[in-house]
Amino acid sequence: MPSGRPQEKIDWDKVNKLLIAGNSGRQIAGQMGIHQTTLYDHTVREKGMSFSEYSDQYYAKGESLIKSKQLEIAMNGNTTMLIWLGKQRCDQKERTEREIIHYTDEQKDQLKALFAIISNAQDSSQRKLDNNNSSNV
Repeated sequence: MPSGRPQEKIDWDKVNKLLIAGNSGRQIAGQMGIHQTTLYDHTVREKGMSFSEYSDQYYAKGESLIKSKQLEIAMNGNTTMLIWLGKQRCDQKERTEREIIHYTDEQKDQLKALFAIISNAQDSSQRKLDNNNSSNV
């Protein structure tokens, strides 16, 4: 008869569901009433990989399920979710400040000349209107 503590039986379905939900190894071990080292050792023995490698697969599955559900909700017309996904996945953002443009002195001079041309054209048009109105009276 072997001596020592009896081997803990790991409920891998429960572990997998908890990993998909985003729980850490420490949290899972706590819920199962075992030490986290026991969980890690069993993973190596029974799954042939480290707990980190094993858990990454299920974390990724959980993230994928969440993203799929978020997209489904957004595509079914949830505007808030559409905006949130746009910000998170498409790097969209709200514009809160106006962009300040810095002009060179040459550009400033060109703009002043353009504004002067526009102002003169407006003055000329106004004078023509005034002359037409006074001759029609």
